[in-house]
Amino acid sequence: MMSLLLVAAHAAHAAPPVGFEAAWRRAAVTFAQHIQPDMSEANKKELQEGLATTDPKPPLARWAGPSTHPSVGRASSVYYVAPAPMSCSDSSAGSEAAPFCSILKGVQACRAASDLCAVFLRGGVHRLKEPILLGPSDSNLTIAGYPGEDAVVSGTTPLAVSAWQKVSDVAATTIWKVPVTTRPAAIETLLVDGVRAIPARYPNANPELDRFPIGYIQSSTKWSAPAELGMPSFIEYNDTATFRPSYRSLFKDYRGGVGGQCSVYDPPFSYWCAQRPEGGGASEFQLPSGLSFTPSQLPSAPYKNVSGGRITAWRPGHWANWQFELNGSKAKKAGTELTFGKGGFQGGRGNNARGAEWFISHLHEELDFPSEYWYDADNAMLYFVSGTGTLDCKGDPNCNATRTQVPPVGGSKPPAFEVAHLKTLFRLQGTQAAPVTHVTLSALTFTGAAMTFLDPHGVPSGGDWALQRSAALFLEGTVNTTVEACNLVRLDGNAIMLSGFNGYANISHNTILSTGATAIALWGYTNGTHPLQPVGTGPDGTEGNFPRYTTVHGNFIRHLGIHEKQSSCLFQAKSAQTFVSNNICFDVPRAGFNLNDGFGGGNNISFNLLFQTCGESGDHGALNTWDRQSFITTVRDGTPSIVPAMTAIHHNFIVADYDADGGMVDNDDGSSFYDEYANFGVYGGAKMANFDGHGKISHGNVFAFPNVYGKSCFWNWPGWFPTEGHWERFFNNTCIMDGPGQNYISMPNSCTFGNSSTVHVIAQDNKVFAPNADAVVSGCGSQLPFAEWMKLGVDQGSTLAALPSNAEVIAMGAAVLGVPLTSSAVA
Repeated sequence: MMSLLLVAAHAAHAAPPVGFEAAWRRAAVTFAQHIQPDMSEANKKELQEGLATTDPKPPLARWAGPSTHPSVGRASSVYYVAPAPMSCSDSSAGSEAAPFCSILKGVQACRAASDLCAVFLRGGVHRLKEPILLGPSDSNLTIAGYPGEDAVVSGTTPLAVSAWQKVSDVAATTIWKVPVTTRPAAIETLLVDGVRAIPARYPNANPELDRFPIGYIQSSTKWSAPAELGMPSFIEYNDTATFRPSYRSLFKDYRGGVGGQCSVYDPPFSYWCAQRPEGGGASEFQLPSGLSFTPSQLPSAPYKNVSGGRITAWRPGHWANWQFELNGSKAKKAGTELTFGKGGFQGGRGNNARGAEWFISHLHEELDFPSEYWYDADNAMLYFVSGTGTLDCKGDPNCNATRTQVPPVGGSKPPAFEVAHLKTLFRLQGTQAAPVTHVTLSALTFTGAAMTFLDPHGVPSGGDWALQRSAALFLEGTVNTTVEACNLVRLDGNAIMLSGFNGYANISHNTILSTGATAIALWGYTNGTHPLQPVGTGPDGTEGNFPRYTTVHGNFIRHLGIHEKQSSCLFQAKSAQTFVSNNICFDVPRAGFNLNDGFGGGNNISFNLLFQTCGESGDHGALNTWDRQSFITTVRDGTPSIVPAMTAIHHNFIVADYDADGGMVDNDDGSSFYDEYANFGVYGGAKMANFDGHGKISHGNVFAFPNVYGKSCFWNWPGWFPTEGHWERFFNNTCIMDGPGQNYISMPNSCTFGNSSTVHVIAQDNKVFAPNADAVVSGCGSQLPFAEWMKLGVDQGSTLAALPSNAEVIAMGAAVLGVPLTSSAVA
């Protein structure tokens, strides 16, 4: 994996022509204006900041501001809710003149109505004591913000404290303490003037502003062997119904393992605990049980009590990050060993019991930097740091080393402290047989949901992911549910999740900023006949207990993965026929969109803008897919089949910058049955045939200065070609290379250029541009100049010409997108 310390957005790649970086950014603004013509002024500013910097983390506004209020349709019963300090009473009529005080009371009033009902929330902060639970009896309900006002729904409670006391002054900082009268068991998320405070940590960093390697210990560390959890019980389906003959050697069936090392998951089942997991870097799932540190690594050690402390570590390769609770420490000859308790389940793949870069947190001794806090739960005492400190920016020129925090007392306006006590704000809970229907959440701001990084995680399918089945807005068993024109800001888990059966959900025109994990997640349930198969898992998806016909449209999503780095703007597993369009996604640590499996397919991904992806990770693409497990669904043609419907990815503007080295669309292990066309890809090429992937079509795309694990436009996995009848097809594409002698095509070595019948690549009518009209084809154990390749007769109609100008490259992108890309300003 390449270095992650980048000083320019394309530092992982050879330089394109001078001026192209600015050219694509101007074009991206114009494309954004086209796909979201009603973009708010706040989001225009966010976009301009993102495109004007090589660092994806400039400061964020507190939230995006009031949304345009939409129509509430045909509601004939309407109630109003006003927050403190407005005059209200839950004993009132709930009218505009005499509103209720609580959202729950408004919902209860609507339950008594016999027709369509709406609840308007007046401007201000509506603090929830408990999550709002909506069931089938709440169908036909709309909850919306009052026109022209910013109604904020918060999971926080203002901190109930007595007087702050000064503990000590250290250099330019002051440590304060205050008793917390409500005595919470823990404070996972503390907001100070609406911005996250930092759990005391070493090395110092602010997760809202700083990205790897700032705030990590990078020196060599000894990791302890895995805990003895026994062997998993292996599950494998070898019947005809789950067998995939189109795969040559890998991923031909459904397999996994229960228990053993995978006991850390909920449910305790994973593809990566199978007897023979397959794929790139495939190995048995294992986690370290601790680490040993030296005094130079943790200068504040020894610690009086490590209970409650945490280690957050990257998995080697930066495919995910883990967090562990500490449950003990002991001195050893080479240093001190910290032993792990709960945790390590935040990614789907272990790595031979080793971690990579790491930091320690939630310990009193590390309380030394502005905005840090530590909560002593035994004595209900909160500690907080004010003053000025200097951060080690690790050479990042975009980092401001000086950080300040005003004191909690004194001054004209002391900061407001809030504790997030809820992880879910709204839960819509029905079943496939009795769903919640036609519920709309509109023109609201949701904020202040607590961190879920250490909550139970499960492994949805054969991709690399593990995640929590939870979110600030959680939907399960719904039909025709809508979340529209909302702002979801500083939610410390997933923002929105569709779990299990959800039909025709509509998630549109929302702004999602600064989430702890993923913005929008879809995760279905399946079944299996094996006696050890946990409920909700298995190869059989024919019962339809999964998100289907979901619309994700026109959302503005930025700055994800504050805590959990394996996060995306959109994630889906065991879901089908998702329509993803006109979304803007940037400033994320991993892929922008992630499809964890092929499942039933039939997805349509179009007219989206993705850039600044893989900001803290690598071996990945701006849009990523996997397909390592066989599933049976009826999606393709109405009959049970292990073959999914084709997924279309088209008319997207995708920038594979930062460490998105796996291509424009990283069709990773086993990914099959994709039709990818009319996309404008900047810096990313076409990754195909990877680990038995097949049946994909790439056509009519423009790849500007493409990379796929090096300089390649049409990259094929070097292992072997797909089976006959499922070869990858690459035609009518444009490849614009930024150096001579780069790969137009790279392919396996299981062929001979002297015998064209062994070359199983279908390529034709492509236009290749390169400096000095110099490009090559690599594979078959050698390399051919473009002219010699064309003589083989394998590739009909492809041409090679000299490099076009930047303006011509942008014009080519505009032509395939069908969108003019020449305007340079957001209106």
